[in-house]
Amino acid sequence: MRVVERANHEALLTFRWHLGCSGGPLEAHCARVGTLAVNLGRECGVSKPDLSSLEWAGHLHDLGKRAVPSAILDKEGPLDESDWTEIKIHPVVGYQLLVDASPELHGIAVAVRAHHERWDGLGYPDGLSGDAIPYFGRIVAIADVYDALTTYRCYRERSYSHAEAIDLIVSGAGTHFDPTLVDVLLQMNRRWLVQPGEILKSFANTYSS
Repeated sequence: MRVVERANHEALLTFRWHLGCSGGPLEAHCARVGTLAVNLGRECGVSKPDLSSLEWAGHLHDLGKRAVPSAILDKEGPLDESDWTEIKIHPVVGYQLLVDASPELHGIAVAVRAHHERWDGLGYPDGLSGDAIPYFGRIVAIADVYDALTTYRCYRERSYSHAEAIDLIVSGAGTHFDPTLVDVLLQMNRRWLVQPGEILKSFANTYSS
């Protein structure tokens, strides 16, 4: 992926602003996902220019949820089938917003679209599997699930501990997640490089050029 051009930077900042307008925890969740995604990417040897794109993909992965009714996003208890139909459009909406803003944001957009795909092909929206899933989408998927597990969600009684979240992600290696990336996460965890609630202080400035 190309470095995010300054001509597109304002569009990305606008999308980030729209996430902040949700009035809830969505913006903070996305910022934390961006942090963990970029840290995973660094461990995997992603180049410095591409880390900027990966960070934006993590931060904007839930951009499409702005099109999902708040009554569904804030619903307590399990979602029903119609709720899931609404939820499952958000990767496509986020993708479309980004590519419509600029063709040069395509690399970020495909990662946003792919963050709910699964290694075994049972994810959405396209049912991709294995290496057919865009690499940055696979990274964002792990970061997204880790943060979702370790923070409050209105649809469950409690959040999971760090150790529980790591165990659940490990149990999904080769089914939900790219097993190689799960191994990288475990290596980071052994070095105390994975912690709940981390947010980069200077988002999107560290790696942009």
